[in-house]
Amino acid sequence: MIDLDSGSQRRHPGRLGIVVLTNGQPIGVPEAVAAAFFDIAQNGKQTVDWLAFYRKVVQAAAYTGISPTNYAKPPANATPAKADDVYTGTYANEYYGPVTVASDNSGNLSMTLGPQKMSFPLRQYTGDTFSYQTQGEKAVGLSGVTFHTHSGKATSVTIEHLNANGLGTFSR
Repeated sequence: MIDLDSGSQRRHPGRLGIVVLTNGQPIGVPEAVAAAFFDIAQNGKQTVDWLAFYRKVVQAAAYTGISPTNYAKPPANATPAKADDVYTGTYANEYYGPVTVASDNSGNLSMTLGPQKMSFPLRQYTGDTFSYQTQGEKAVGLSGVTFHTHSGKATSVTIEHLNANGLGTFSR
């Protein structure tokens, strides 16, 4: 509720309020309607393009982390991976902590990540890009793991699922 006399938000019987209900896609419309209503009530006009504002907010909140790449189907012209020892080792990240990439000497790579030391098998997609199956409450299916090499050794690795805000690159 809005107290139109003071502009403060608090509960007062007989004051102004709005309820916006919808069963539509989450694109920010009900939030924008309510915000515009209160903006007009308080300022006599709409001072912000609330629909544009809330559309950006809702889109950011709705980001699911699902990869645009279908890692289940490698490209027809896929290039082979380098030797396992190019990728194996520990990579650091100030936000997520370390990730360790190991080989079982049979050509199977895995990465170990997080405080619970969860292990994820890596499946080669093409070149220095692999995929892994995400797990847990934020699981979104297959996601990419791309190694960046220099002078015959991987110097960093970007984990796509952790990189939505640019924080998913691990370096050594």
